[in-house]
Amino acid sequence: MNSDDFRQSLAATEPPAGFTHALAGLWWDAKGDWKRAHESAQQDEGKEGSWVHAYLRRKEGDQGQHSVPVQPGEAPGIGTPPRGVTVTFDSLYRPCLAV
Repeated sequence: MNSDDFRQSLAATEPPAGFTHALAGLWWDAKGDWKRAHESAQQDEGKEGSWVHAYLRRKEGDQGQHSVPVQPGEAPGIGTPPRGVTVTFDSLYRPCLAV
């Protein structure tokens, strides 16, 4: 699936079969359903789920401790963005499509 396919899928009432929970969370977010987006992202225990969850919490206005956990040997996650840096929907859904 590419980004055009993703955007076209938003006309449906449910995320496409085979979406990870993280990608489904972004799908629900794009549809304007924060609650379902958050619930879906929380079900994904991987790095992508953590990133999407942090994005959704920041979008909600929670700037607290919602950083992405880093496992030994992994590159740092997005963590709390530096002042003036915005984590966007576009910066998250493209890597999730590649999973």
